[in-house]
Amino acid sequence: MSDRTLPDGWTIHTRSALGLTALTLYDDGGEFCQTDYHEQTAPPVHPDARTILRALESLPALHIYRALDKVPASLRDAAQELLNSYFERLDQTQADAAALRQAIPDFDALTARLRRSVPDCRTDAYRDGETGRFSLMLAATGAAAGRLLTLLAAWPPVVRAADEELPDGVTADLDTATTLTVTLDARRTRAFLDWYRNDSGLPVDVDSADRSVGEAELAARMVARLREIGVEADTANTGSTCWVAVVPLSERLHLEVFCPEGEGWSWTLHCDGEQIEMGYWSTTSTAEAASHIADLKASLGATVA
Repeated sequence: MSDRTLPDGWTIHTRSALGLTALTLYDDGGEFCQTDYHEQTAPPVHPDARTILRALESLPALHIYRALDKVPASLRDAAQELLNSYFERLDQTQADAAALRQAIPDFDALTARLRRSVPDCRTDAYRDGETGRFSLMLAATGAAAGRLLTLLAAWPPVVRAADEELPDGVTADLDTATTLTVTLDARRTRAFLDWYRNDSGLPVDVDSADRSVGEAELAARMVARLREIGVEADTANTGSTCWVAVVPLSERLHLEVFCPEGEGWSWTLHCDGEQIEMGYWSTTSTAEAASHIADLKASLGATVA
């Protein structure tokens, strides 16, 4: 593989101490990328900790060499290794992310929906340089951090975790700026997104232009959950933009279950096509509402044939 070049505007800062030179790579926006360490075999040419090292063979600007005087070849080699290593890791992270998207075809749709459920949530790919393992990082600040924590706490592996410890492969860190960062390894990423696809435990904010798509998706999720617990159900369109989960009770009776925007799950009881009763649960959890529906069906079945 050929050596990488330092992108335009990127810099490598050096700091020497205790026989080591730290080389830190920054992008053109001044954001930190990576740090490597080089063992000194001679006194540093540039003791100033803020010196910007740009003396790579691929750079054509000769005035840079004159400005930095003579940079030892070993230090230039260390800088080149830093560049190569960073971009190799970046390429591997992108490859791992692509593999995950292939394994989860609706990866982009799920993470987009997650960002709507948790406003300002950031989703990033991360690859540990030591282990080579891929992780999904979710980060949110302030009020969004609380919503992300609520979502994490509703995930069954966390609910079942003993001693209030997070399951293996999941870490959560809250910094002093109230930014919550949740990291999921590849296995946990798949499990989390599979669960989130079927039951996020949080309502999804849907724009009015996409309202029919949102209701259809919610109704489909409810039908899938009801079938999992042995309750017959199917989706139905009751109007141009209205979708419900329909639970048959008898030839004359059926329940229609739906989740109005910004509210919990509701139900209406119909007899011969006419609404005769209605009810409401405050929960937005598909699983919890499905359990209530099963109980409601059992109670109605005992009195109505």
